[in-house]
Amino acid sequence: MYINELDYRNIGPIDQLNLTFRRNENGVPVPAVFVGKNGSGKSILLSNIVDAFYEIANEEYHNVTHENGRGHQYYKKIAKAQIKLGQSYMTAYIRLEHQENKYEYIFKSGKITFEEFQKMMKDAPDKALDWQEEENCKKFVGNKKAISELFESGIVCFFRPDRYAKPSWMGDKYDVPDEQIEYSANTKYTHQLDNSITASNDPKETLQWLFDVITDSRADLEKKDEGGYHIVYPNTTVLDLLSISRANAEKLMSTILGEDVIFQMSNRSSRGRRFQICRRDGRTELVPSLDALSTGQLALFNLFATVIRYADNDDIDLSHQLGEIEGVVVIDEIELHLHAELQRKVLPKLIALFPKVQFIMTSHSPLFLLGMREEFGEDHFDIYEMPLGRKISVEQFSEFENAYQYLAETNRHQTEIAQEIEKRQDKPLIITEGATD
Repeated sequence: MYINELDYRNIGPIDQLNLTFRRNENGVPVPAVFVGKNGSGKSILLSNIVDAFYEIANEEYHNVTHENGRGHQYYKKIAKAQIKLGQSYMTAYIRLEHQENKYEYIFKSGKITFEEFQKMMKDAPDKALDWQEEENCKKFVGNKKAISELFESGIVCFFRPDRYAKPSWMGDKYDVPDEQIEYSANTKYTHQLDNSITASNDPKETLQWLFDVITDSRADLEKKDEGGYHIVYPNTTVLDLLSISRANAEKLMSTILGEDVIFQMSNRSSRGRRFQICRRDGRTELVPSLDALSTGQLALFNLFATVIRYADNDDIDLSHQLGEIEGVVVIDEIELHLHAELQRKVLPKLIALFPKVQFIMTSHSPLFLLGMREEFGEDHFDIYEMPLGRKISVEQFSEFENAYQYLAETNRHQTEIAQEIEKRQDKPLIITEGATD
């Protein structure tokens, strides 16, 4: 599934926003980064995208939303207080597609008729969205028979800004867990969604998945009478294939740590140190456990390992082929907890590992945007500045200018400028307009 178009009107700080996500030469939407000051509507924009996921999934799966006496509880509540000051209505319209199937979502409150809404739109919305006399309305239309295919042939997940788990050293009594939005079972059941739309980013789930991956990459050996061992199960072809999943997870960690690493699983007596991260060259221990990673390193690994884990839950072959994973990943404040090098160098490289995934992100970081430009080039990702949704370049981002001004005001910068001027005082500077002047 990919998102094609967003049209928002009068929602919070957003006056009017209409954009169509650009696609590359392979038909995949390019990564989209939404930037802007706090309060400019970035999280509001994402909230309706995620709400559309929940409304569509709820039609097919029984464990996606909470039920109450009047139906299901909305992921995003409809509240008139969200209507932009001075306006009488708000609407959020989203157009999605999966293969040949089209889906349309509407979120509406206030006084506006469906006919008035249709006239404002470039492409007429499906008439089945007509809200008649309803003042508050939320609907979607599309091929309901294909919804399971939509969620089970590609990943759909959202990483909230409060997605990070408590540190390993914190006592349980001091951690108040959030209520889980939805549930997942290890056994596949009909009408049960295995991958939560809102990803928990829980390192325990990641570690359990890593144990599964490492176990699958190992062979059952039998000792020969004449000495040595031979493989009993599985055959070498299957073993080679299953080992790719492990190699892909190790590739994520290697990118984050800046070293070529492998995962090592000790015997059960090792307890908390059963999973270790070792240097590939010499297999010396680098990190004794996942918990020993920094908050930023662990958060980053959990995020992208979850993308692989979600694809793996749907189709184990996808964990062998990162470049074939499809779907939509929505990330609010992608640079949280990350220092400068992880923002600029590592994050863009990890995103590039998944060329068929539509990444929709918010960010405040000029360093991340510079890294995206270095990794993807100026024409292979888009930046939209909120609340207008205006497409901009990296250096048009207001935070880029602010960061430069803050740097320019430092004593070090002023000293270096003065030193450069001093070096050039003995030479004249001639400025011309053309080569023949």
